Amino acid sequence: MKKALFIVPHEDDELLVGGGMLLNLVNSKNWEVFVLIATNGDYYPNDCIYRITESISALNYMGVDSDHVIFLGYGDCWKNTHIYNSQAGEICTSMGGHKETYLPIEKEYCFKKNNVHNAYTYDNYQTDLMGVIEDILPEIIFCVDFDSHRDHRCLSLTFERVIGKLLCSNLSYNPYILKKFAYENVLMGEYDYFDRCPTINLNGNETGNPFLKWEKRICYDIPDNCRTLLIENNFLYKVSKIYKSQRIFISAPKYINDDIVYWNRNSNNLLRNAKIISSSGDIHFLNDFMLFDVSDVEKSESYDFKKCWIPSVEDLHKEVFITFPTEKSISLINFFVMIEGGFGELEIKIFGKNSFFTEGRYKCDKFTVVSIPIQGITVDQLRIQFECNAKFGISEIEVLEEERVFTEFSYHSHNYKKNLISIFDKYLFKVKRKIYSYLPSKYGENGDN
Repeated sequence: MKKALFIVPHEDDELLVGGGMLLNLVNSKNWEVFVLIATNGDYYPNDCIYRITESISALNYMGVDSDHVIFLGYGDCWKNTHIYNSQAGEICTSMGGHKETYLPIEKEYCFKKNNVHNAYTYDNYQTDLMGVIEDILPEIIFCVDFDSHRDHRCLSLTFERVIGKLLCSNLSYNPYILKKFAYENVLMGEYDYFDRCPTINLNGNETGNPFLKWEKRICYDIPDNCRTLLIENNFLYKVSKIYKSQRIFISAPKYINDDIVYWNRNSNNLLRNAKIISSSGDIHFLNDFMLFDVSDVEKSESYDFKKCWIPSVEDLHKEVFITFPTEKSISLINFFVMIEGGFGELEIKIFGKNSFFTEGRYKCDKFTVVSIPIQGITVDQLRIQFECNAKFGISEIEVLEEERVFTEFSYHSHNYKKNLISIFDKYLFKVKRKIYSYLPSKYGENGDN
């Protein structure tokens, strides 16, 4: 049986990142589904035990075994310094006042594996995340992307850092990797369930990740029992009501849609085992799987321009040289370009060992993906020249034989018509939501953490 792993920051994010796709995999009977939750929900200490039991109950209801729900046990947000911003070896303190991994019930991942609680350091956070992936080696990974929440940002960036190392150390491992937002256009989306909207509405033209554009999303179908006329009959809505401490069901019409949307990340980059040298600049950024990094996950748009390959100003021939161990048939090269000033024109020339392949000039803004198709070319070497009228950097280069896309559960449009029942259900839900918003949480404290 194939294995699927969902990686999310908080209890209840599995519904937002997994939702209908998780149900698709469980219902197919061909997939063994695992869920990794990075934090223990102790932003409000009184909520901690409830959030954990709610996630286990909800996932059981969706068909995931309890022993397939893995908690890393890290803090839900941090006092003083966020763990992602911490210095090497620095032990951080969670909002719950703890300095090491724990769960109020059962035991967290590292204790089950090594019989110790790990100190709250970023190295341990990476090690535990890597350990789970290596233990399972799933054929497909679904992970939260760079949302507006600091813990979401931390997990998204850390996952990319960890999976980049794993892909380069285990060349036989080629999982499908799909990223998804839990906030942007999901929990912070539009109340469009009752309007019979066929797909997620985009609230604006951008996502939380500056390189992932809305038009590049991949839409997948969801089970029929998640597309009901009345929201009370909707299976995902029934699941959402299990998360009582967060009252996430109040926002169900935002995140329950006719499809579920992900963005594909290629794990089959030929640079994984290629030799890379350059005329100047730090080449390790070109194949670390990270599209960008930030200086502070607590601040919006704190993108760190230094965390990419930046050729020297004095470098008159800005070049990258790539040598593959054997000849490769290349179909596509993607360049993830960052322009420090916000706009520039980048010229790219690509050469083989003894031949010239292609060149082009590309208008780039602050974050631009330049995709260059190269059909029918077999090479063991590439030489790439860059010239730009602005200061630029390349955060990642993908050289692909093919672009691998997960095609199970591909989206098919469904015809809906608004009727008096759906209109009545919409207004009935508005009344319920208004009432619930004034009632205290069942467990006292609640929030979006």
